[in-house]
Amino acid sequence: SDDDGITWNEIDTKLMMTNSRSKSGLQEPGVLQLENGVIWMYARTDMGYQYESYSLDDGNSWTNIQPSLFTSPLSPLSVKRNPNDNKLVAIWNPIPDYNGRYITQKSRTPFVIATSSDDANTWSEYKYVESDPNRGYCYTAMHFTDTALLLGYCGGIVDKGQLNELVIKKIQLTELP
Repeated sequence: SDDDGITWNEIDTKLMMTNSRSKSGLQEPGVLQLENGVIWMYARTDMGYQYESYSLDDGNSWTNIQPSLFTSPLSPLSVKRNPNDNKLVAIWNPIPDYNGRYITQKSRTPFVIATSSDDANTWSEYKYVESDPNRGYCYTAMHFTDTALLLGYCGGIVDKGQLNELVIKKIQLTELP
């Protein structure tokens, strides 16, 4: 849409998983326009990574979808630009070896945050937002103030398979990685 959603045009590019092992395909995409005008799209998958694609022409066509550097179970990535310093802030569930047990595709813990000061070319080491191995976290809303990042996200007990709690967290901007 070029008119704030009043009318829509279908593009020619179809983004699809080329790996036949994927059962989920691409889900819950996010988009962010980089400073150079390129549009970055990322989506959750069941392949152990967020997958990504880029548009160089305002979303009319897209590069082939490929794994990004964000490891992830079938859980969404959230990215937003901090208006205070123009850094990108990413929040997601990586798939590390965590406290001696391997995190499965269904796990949504730990919950981490990283920043990029070069428009997603490189990312800081991540910091833990939440790390309880018995809980899961995802579906993040981010809001920046002059001094803090406010997060709203789902949380819950992993064994119960639920994300039925709303968590609100305030992180001082000086505490971001």
